[in-house]
Amino acid sequence: MKKLLFALVISLIFALSGCNSDDLNSLETKISTLEDDISALQLLLSEDEDYDDTLTRAEILTLQGEIVSLLDEATALQTQIDLLVTDDENKQTTIDSLLLDITALEDELGLIEDFNLYVSPVFSNIPGNQVIEYQTDLDLLSLGITALDNIDGDVTSSITVDVDDTTILTMGNHPVTYSVTDSNGNITTTTLNLEVDVFESEFTFVLINDRSEIKITGFSGYNSAFLIIPNNIGGLPVTEIGGDAFRSKGLIEVTLPETLVTIGNSAFFDNSILEILLPASVISVGNFAFASNSLNNNILLRNECMHVGESAFRDNNLLSVGIGAYITDIGNDAFSGNNIIDVYIFGNSSRFDSRWEDIGLPIELLGVQ
Repeated sequence: MKKLLFALVISLIFALSGCNSDDLNSLETKISTLEDDISALQLLLSEDEDYDDTLTRAEILTLQGEIVSLLDEATALQTQIDLLVTDDENKQTTIDSLLLDITALEDELGLIEDFNLYVSPVFSNIPGNQVIEYQTDLDLLSLGITALDNIDGDVTSSITVDVDDTTILTMGNHPVTYSVTDSNGNITTTTLNLEVDVFESEFTFVLINDRSEIKITGFSGYNSAFLIIPNNIGGLPVTEIGGDAFRSKGLIEVTLPETLVTIGNSAFFDNSILEILLPASVISVGNFAFASNSLNNNILLRNECMHVGESAFRDNNLLSVGIGAYITDIGNDAFSGNNIIDVYIFGNSSRFDSRWEDIGLPIELLGVQ
């Protein structure tokens, strides 16, 4: 519906110096077009339409202004048609019909009151993206956001947010959505980004696997000889220790996390670690991972540990080695340079016979279980 259309209609009528058939035909055409436009508007405003998806607030306000203008134009048009007087009965019938059309259009344009019911609330003072420390309690409704509705007025008290407790959020980025609904069921939403971070940690680390897990890469500052690696940092599981992460750090005692999956190459190379317990979750021990330490306990490689790299436990003081039933991938010299007196191979005990010395097991223990 364009104002130009109505300007043309009015200009046409003002230009009528007489009432002839061409004038009336032209006027009928213009009003027919107007009827089509208003029919389209009625369809748009149908209760079956999804106003929130099809119309923005700016578009709604523009259409409201157009409807007011249409009402004014219809009134002016009716006045002009009233001035058309003719003795021709057929022409007069047409004029009367045009008057009825205009009256009907004015009634249909009364939809403006219903139209207001579909205007959604509007947010103001929307906060920007937020950054908080892990386990910080942030009241997201206290950041100043407000909402105003064209019928209900101030609806700030009706604003809700889909994150109730920020203390349970893990490290990473979290979308936060605010919503507000007016008395007619119109909903408005807006979303900001909340980044949760760990500002202080004794370890350096990176996020891996779509930022869902932690890979520890070393110490962030002072390191102790007694190392306890946590199960999680910032609420995310520690699943990997990177290559060279704790190489030559003077470590004596190390506790590994129960969430650990991968130990990188030379991760604990050249320390003085006395014993190590590999969690059941570990599936890979890298090359030289625990080489050149002082390990004097028993090493049990559980079924889940599918890969043991070259020289992984080389040059220690290991006394016994246990190898799970499903482990087949053990690199050369994995156990060389130890004091092994017992070897326990679960499952098919002969599967390493051809590589016994290659992987660093004493030849005298071959076939002894």
